[in-house]
Amino acid sequence: MHNILIHGLCSVGKLDDAMKLAAEMERWSCVANLVTYNTLMEGCFKVRDSNIATVIWGYMYKKGWGADVVSYNIMLSGLCMCGRVRHAIEFFDDARSHGIAPTPTVVAWDRGESRETKRFIKKKKEGGEKKSLKVS
Repeated sequence: MHNILIHGLCSVGKLDDAMKLAAEMERWSCVANLVTYNTLMEGCFKVRDSNIATVIWGYMYKKGWGADVVSYNIMLSGLCMCGRVRHAIEFFDDARSHGIAPTPTVVAWDRGESRETKRFIKKKKEGGEKKSLKVS
């Protein structure tokens, strides 16, 4: 039920209220899960706050919840939406290094037109090096 309420708050742009509810969940002994964190990250990108989404990503790992393909897709599309293509590429590489094949939203975001995306496509076609994303 809490995840549904958080999703509803995020859907209407009330990220602060959604974050407060998520914090209250712990106080009420309701365990936040991957759905909770994915929903909050998606809400952050809805209001164009990629910094908070990245903090939630780190917190999610700190709490022991690993990312899944949905988590990576949220981060990839959200970072691109916020103009952080380089950071999105790092997340894409990290996903691949963990055996996760996210939707290549980096390319879809600007239809492959930016110089950075063209380099990314070329690197992937050539089987470029893999980076690992370090999350603190």
